[in-house]
Amino acid sequence: MHHKAPSAQPPYPLPSLPELNPATIKKLDRRNIQRFIRIEALLRSQVVWDLYEKATRRTRRRKSAPPIRSVDLWLFLYGGNRLKLIGEAHAPMRRLLWDDSLRERFHVEDGWAVLLGSHHRYLRPQSISFRIGEGIVDLSILHRREDLSFKLEYLNEDQSRYLYLMIDSAEVSLSDLRALQDLLRKRQKTILSEAKLQAPHPVKDVTAWMLYLQSHDMHRYQGMSAENVGKNLYGAPGRRLTMTPKDRNKCENARRQVLRACANVQKLIDFAVKGPWFPSLL
Repeated sequence: MHHKAPSAQPPYPLPSLPELNPATIKKLDRRNIQRFIRIEALLRSQVVWDLYEKATRRTRRRKSAPPIRSVDLWLFLYGGNRLKLIGEAHAPMRRLLWDDSLRERFHVEDGWAVLLGSHHRYLRPQSISFRIGEGIVDLSILHRREDLSFKLEYLNEDQSRYLYLMIDSAEVSLSDLRALQDLLRKRQKTILSEAKLQAPHPVKDVTAWMLYLQSHDMHRYQGMSAENVGKNLYGAPGRRLTMTPKDRNKCENARRQVLRACANVQKLIDFAVKGPWFPSLL
């Protein structure tokens, strides 16, 4: 038996998993890896499928694209991807971006733009000149970017979360930085407590998790047997009428790996939907 009936399907096409560059994996921030994996888990959850269906109905009368205040999301949608929301084919996504249910329920910053793969930036080393690190933007550089005319709109965002400073590089001292760190710790503790966030899933090997997700999608959504997935992803030999004991063991081991991968992804999905999940920042 080479195929099984596919499981319940997501109501949207899942964004293709990005190809990883082995040379840059070690340079990735562990927190960003967790953010990426968490979003991938949520996109495979029934809870988010239901949110999507409701959001689609709520926004079906919207005509235009919503204002974008996030620097990263604006760059993704209009910077290097200027055609991403233009044309009738993208009208459903333009409307959907008005809905904040994914952002509010699970603190997914990009909202439904993750269906376009906006969260793939978490698996790329930082290359934006005005971004010092995740969560830190140099407003002095950003202000000089003419193409980012919206750049200060997000100053109206939640002031309990965002802290806007002017730091004199010639005057700041280590004691000043320690005081700033203490302030950030206190504010973060309050924010995470109020949001009832849970500790992050201990995702470490992103390469392994990409393989788990591929295995899960091929087996659960595409209806491929565990044996065939094992052949495609784990190098198991194809089944034949006559097989050596060694080849039979390879097939069985690959099949078990696929089933373990599916179980791991399901546990991750269950963990992600329990509530907002943020890596500890300090």
